Parts: sequence; C-alpha cells; structure tokens
Amino acid sequence: MISSAWRKGDPKSHGRGLAFDVLLFDRWLSSQPSALQHWLLATTWGFRGVGLYFDWKYTNKEGIRVPAIGLHVDGWSGNDRSRRPLRWLRINGQYYYQSLTSGHFYCKSNKQSITLDEAIRRYGA
Repeated sequence: MISSAWRKGDPKSHGRGLAFDVLLFDRWLSSQPSALQHWLLATTWGFRGVGLYFDWKYTNKEGIRVPAIGLHVDGWSGNDRSRRPLRWLRINGQYYYQSLTSGHFYCKSNKQSITLDEAIRRYGA
C-alpha cells in the first residue's frame, strides 16, 4: 500500500516525484513481511535511497492497529549540499545512516550506532 508519493511544496525527493513510501502486507492489511524482507526487496532494486521506518503506525478502517514497518525508496540522492547515504533506519524518530565502511548505522543526534540485524531484532518483529 503506497502511503505517500508526490507531495506538493516538498523541496526534497517526494516533491520532485522521485520517492514513495509503502507499507507491505503478507495478508492485505492484517500482517506484513518481516523487516528483512522489506530491506532485501528495496535494496535489490536500483534506488538511490532506501530507509526502513520502525516507528510507523497504521490503523485500518475498522480502527484496528496493524503492525507496520514503513519502507521509503527514492531515486534522488540529494543536492550538492546534503547528499544522503544509500541506506538509513528511523527508530523512535531518530535517523541512523549507514556507514559505507563499517555497515553500521549511526545517529548523529544521540551518538549511538546499531546494526541492521540488531534493529530488526529489537524493532522489526
């Protein structure tokens, strides 16, 4: 389910028509593939930016909360001033960007790092 695509007035990738956010479900609106399946699916395609959002929430039309992990993919790598790494995670509102050398994800604001396996184990169940 595409939850967001083009956004009017957005100066970044969504406003340029180069990004979309999706929720993926195994059984329509009742369960979803694992966080690792999200990651493998998105990083297999030729996107320039891929992010997993472990802090998304989804409520269906009946008012039932369904576990959801957001997947952001885009074809825009940023402008010259703020190029974005290929991969990132968002956990509790904090962005963790992947190091191209170690593979770990690092958050500038809280000075913590996490691996993809650890993030999935903690937040992607």
